Amino acid sequence: METVIYYFLASLFIIEPIIKIWFHNQIFSICYLYGSIGLILYTYQLYKNKQFRLTWRDVLLGISVLYNLPEILKFDYLPIVISFFAIYLLTKSSPNKHKFTYILTASGILQILLMYTQWKDIISWNNGAFPITGSFDNPGPLGGYLAICFIATLGNSRNMNKWLCIICTFTIGIGLIISDSRAAWLATLVALLYMTLKPLHIGITKKLFVSISLITVFIVLSLSTYKTNSAKGRLLIWEISAEMIKKNPLCGSGLTSYRSDYMEYQADYIHKNPNFEKNKLLSNNGFAFNEFLHIIYEQGIIGILFIAAILTLLYLESIRQNTFSFLCLITLIVFSCFSYPTEVFLLFITSALIMGTISDNYPINHNYLFSLRKIAMFICISTLIVISYQWRGRLKLEKALVSYLYRDDLKSLNYIQDHYTQIKNCSDFLFRYSRILYLKGEYHSAIPAVKQAIYLYPTTDKYCDLGDIYQHLNQNKEAEQAYKYAIHLMPYLVYPNYCLFLLYKETGQKEKALKEANHIINMPHKIENHQYKEIIHLIKQYLDNTIH
Repeated sequence: METVIYYFLASLFIIEPIIKIWFHNQIFSICYLYGSIGLILYTYQLYKNKQFRLTWRDVLLGISVLYNLPEILKFDYLPIVISFFAIYLLTKSSPNKHKFTYILTASGILQILLMYTQWKDIISWNNGAFPITGSFDNPGPLGGYLAICFIATLGNSRNMNKWLCIICTFTIGIGLIISDSRAAWLATLVALLYMTLKPLHIGITKKLFVSISLITVFIVLSLSTYKTNSAKGRLLIWEISAEMIKKNPLCGSGLTSYRSDYMEYQADYIHKNPNFEKNKLLSNNGFAFNEFLHIIYEQGIIGILFIAAILTLLYLESIRQNTFSFLCLITLIVFSCFSYPTEVFLLFITSALIMGTISDNYPINHNYLFSLRKIAMFICISTLIVISYQWRGRLKLEKALVSYLYRDDLKSLNYIQDHYTQIKNCSDFLFRYSRILYLKGEYHSAIPAVKQAIYLYPTTDKYCDLGDIYQHLNQNKEAEQAYKYAIHLMPYLVYPNYCLFLLYKETGQKEKALKEANHIINMPHKIENHQYKEIIHLIKQYLDNTIH
């Protein structure tokens, strides 16, 4: 059974990056598939071994899920949560936990191969702004994942062949440097610092002083010498996030609320602090770039206390065991202070793997072991039935969307519209669905879908799309409002202002068009790219023709 579990988990960490690269729209199936199989394996394990060991860590994780259960069900996070728990429970039940390090090493080497093929233009990039991202959407999470794989490989050197360990560590290390992720570098530095200082016979105060000093120097250098605008932009995001937390500090605003609320708070900040040099560092965004600020906003002080209790238990256990797991945990926690690992599936399940490899010696003593084992089996089977039903429904919707996209099958479109309530809060499906409706010219059907996409994650691009849709339907007043709200969110972006100018021009509102044209010419701008230059050229042509 242990061998089956090991290869099951290994396949997940190898297959997920491949699916993400070549079948991006099918990544949802990975959550359902591995969550389902994981539940089956764990249920069989409970049945076969007739053992069930409940610990305080398990209880805290369970309470955290129950605390967010309404949002988990509403926003289609159940398969992701089930995948997390399946990996955590299966890893936790394994007697040879160091073996799971090889999974991270192999997965890290796979990412290096993907990076190389992207560099050679053999496979496509996941983000047009960055040439090398591995299987991730940008280099930040890639760097964080490679940092964990690097530390896991180094921490498991005693159990690996010497030369194999050197080759794998060197290869992953090169990829870590190429990822250009300062958060990943800092996380690696802290883990290496711990490895270096722990054997030294010096006091804890001196160790802390050395650690804090080196980390401070790294952060100061980052702010002052390398990618300074990016670092200052994150400081602004943290400042806005701190203001957001005041809204509901005790209980939080609910799962996914950060992404749906952030842009409005950012717009309010920009209008209250009209400093262009400072505000040009901000953009369309839905990430806190600090997992703990993110958790506090969505789950409040109550939620962060549960997370703190879980981390405390992990810390107390890992320092006793002196395994690679604690080094990986340090790497993940430091990286979380500057990124968003819970928003990236591969990093999220990696955290489950790390937690599972840390043995928990804080069990709950109870006299009803057999009954609790039966309850656990019942919960697993019930959950399996629920996610199997959801998976079946999602597959039908995905099939209908593909049929409508490539064959203009109106029956498929009607099927999606009849089952709209099932997917209206499923962001990855809804964004594709709303965009396809817009491109297909189904404007009346597109309006509620685009509005729902805006509700889930408001951006200037979505408001501009909404304005374009209204303009195609000759609803010019609504189009004007949509463009103006896009400008409200990001006053220094040229494109929303240009959309408003075109509306005025095409509807014969000459005075408003001239006013908007002059505003675009004189407004400060964030980026002087090809689109900006083309817009300015067209605006100048319009002004010249109008004057003459």
